Amino acid sequence: MSLQDFQDYVNEARKSMQGRKGERLPLLEFHLEEAEAELGLSKKKMKEYARATGLCLSNFVLYGSPGKLRRFLRDHPSQISREKAKEHKLVKFFLVRL
Repeated sequence: MSLQDFQDYVNEARKSMQGRKGERLPLLEFHLEEAEAELGLSKKKMKEYARATGLCLSNFVLYGSPGKLRRFLRDHPSQISREKAKEHKLVKFFLVRL
């Protein structure tokens, strides 16, 4: 699978998450698991694609680059609690350092 396939999947997943209420982390975990299964990607390859596209776990938006994602996260703190994120295997794997 290609980077474009990953981007298309993320955009579709984001649309399906819009307007949903409640805890977002289990939903994010579900979509990451689905991406792994549907796209046939390893966790390492998905993380590489997520990093390259600047995938934000708080809103599932692709910011285009790691630098743009970091800027967004610095400007909008407390998007996801690191402690709560670490309770979810794939979400924890995708966390980035600022």
